[in-house]
Amino acid sequence: MLTTIEKVIFLKQVPFFEMMTTDQLRVFASISEEMTFDAGDTIITEGERGEALYVIVNGKVAIQRRTQRRTGEDVTRLAELGSHEYFAEMSVFDNQPHSADAVAIERTDVILVRQAPLVTLIQNQPDLALGLLSVLSMRLRKANEQIAERTRARPKQVMDLLDSLD
Repeated sequence: MLTTIEKVIFLKQVPFFEMMTTDQLRVFASISEEMTFDAGDTIITEGERGEALYVIVNGKVAIQRRTQRRTGEDVTRLAELGSHEYFAEMSVFDNQPHSADAVAIERTDVILVRQAPLVTLIQNQPDLALGLLSVLSMRLRKANEQIAERTRARPKQVMDLLDSLD
């Protein structure tokens, strides 16, 4: 178990929280929870509602999507996350179901920050929202870059032809 001071120091090193003051982090640390997951444990499930942001203290987590096929289930690994990385932030802000599973690859310790205290802090300190939006925008840009890298490029003439057929 981490002390409140250890949580503050740790959270300050996580990009999602680096814009927060020590006092703000102390509030989070005091209301946060710690959990441990064994290898293979599902932390969050695609399609279920989520109300917490997870920060990995140590261990590894796979973010993945499942696809059912006649021959069984396929899994697409979207990301592998480690210490000081976070997940489930989308569901905390948009109240939508999780878009992927999060599964512990190895024994993993996490800090949970629940939605209600996070939203309350943002409402009380709106300037904090700008910092969080900046972090989320960087994450979206990175996702766009990954999609672009994995998408097959085509000659412009082919794309123009495909566009004209639509």
